[in-house]
Amino acid sequence: MDSFNLEEHYQFYLDKVKLKEEDMSLVQRVETRRAFMAGCAEVIVLMTNEIADMEETEAVLKIDSLVSQVEEFWDKQEFEY
Repeated sequence: MDSFNLEEHYQFYLDKVKLKEEDMSLVQRVETRRAFMAGCAEVIVLMTNEIADMEETEAVLKIDSLVSQVEEFWDKQEFEY
């Protein structure tokens, strides 16, 4: 997987949440893709507008915090559908 190919990451995300585009309505496909890309865009904004201006040690702590928050979110998710 090319680490900078968002389409590949989107497909990985769909697999993680057990969704298949062919099983989604048009509205769900559009809104799921939009939500994924909005999340990607927000991370880019965080990295370029905030974290990039921090001292290295502080930046690493902030990135670690973001990783922890995402891990905590996924740990709480259940996919039984």
